[in-house]
Amino acid sequence: MTATVNVEIEGRSDVLSVPNAALRRDASGSYVLVPGPNGAERRTVEVGFRGEDYTEVPAGLDAGERVILGNAVPCGTATAAGASR
Repeated sequence: MTATVNVEIEGRSDVLSVPNAALRRDASGSYVLVPGPNGAERRTVEVGFRGEDYTEVPAGLDAGERVILGNAVPCGTATAAGASR
């Protein structure tokens, strides 16, 4: 017999969080891509607690803003066919 148990170690309320798949990181820090009038736009964010599926974002986004998941490229960034991003 087996069981799966989830234990909440720390609870937080009134925090903004995004799916981990939306977070990106480079030499400049953490960011997400948001839809803009001309395509995906980079938005620098501050990250807090990281959970299994979501990460807290205490600064850089407003509640209700949409974020882009997956392999989107910020508008104005060209990549050659077959090149890795």
